[in-house]
Amino acid sequence: MIISNIGLSGCVLEMQNNNTIRKSSASYSYNSRLERQLHKQIVFSDVGYNGIVIPRIYANGYYNSLFYFDMEYIRGLLFTQKFQTISKYEIDTYVGILSNFLKTQKNTATEIYTEIELKNCIDTKLSALYTGSKYKDLIQFIRKYTSDITIGKVERGLCHGDLTFSNILFTNDSLCFLDFLDSYIESYIIDIVKLKQDLYYNWNLHLLNVESVYRTRAQQIFSYMWDCIKMEHADIIESELFSVVDLINYLRIEPYVKNDEHVKILDYIIRR
Repeated sequence: MIISNIGLSGCVLEMQNNNTIRKSSASYSYNSRLERQLHKQIVFSDVGYNGIVIPRIYANGYYNSLFYFDMEYIRGLLFTQKFQTISKYEIDTYVGILSNFLKTQKNTATEIYTEIELKNCIDTKLSALYTGSKYKDLIQFIRKYTSDITIGKVERGLCHGDLTFSNILFTNDSLCFLDFLDSYIESYIIDIVKLKQDLYYNWNLHLLNVESVYRTRAQQIFSYMWDCIKMEHADIIESELFSVVDLINYLRIEPYVKNDEHVKILDYIIRR
């Protein structure tokens, strides 16, 4: 049974039985990327984090030349469901889990991106985005701006890569992370940027058809959660590097956004 096409990649989720879900690549060209996602999910599962559940991998292979992997089915709620009845205690519990995860990612990193390495990663990514973007002048400005300023260093290590609330399930007193993604910078700063995407910019609330009463409640919860995370990680969030990576995050989304209303929202976020 097909559950859904997943996110921007178009990967397909199929229920195999009561305990197993199969995730399949959307195209031949996406096979290698899905394999990298599988590897990252296995690594996260092996490491283990307090309060975080990672679905176990059972098998992987190819079917009709498309890569797939079978993983544990985790029963949980999306934020649109959980936030309807969530308590203040539960909110604080989840904020604590996220914040501790970010601290662990930072503190256990064994390598550092030098400033030169970061600038090269950023320039390479912006160069790749340039051709198909309507924000060419902005991209050129960011490239020059980044080359001229001091952006410092940042810890290099494990990161989820796409830590939005559409990729998190709420399971009692824990969070289940789904849909890991490789990134042009492998650092916890990417995960903070992706959390800001929902907690500050409310991106998934714009994409989903959420009733107004629950939308307002979710916005209030997101705002509170972001304030907590920002206070705990102000050193990196207030840095020049974060500002640049935050903007690049939305330029990366641009090619996938087709709905006219969503295009307007994305444009507002990029230009603000």
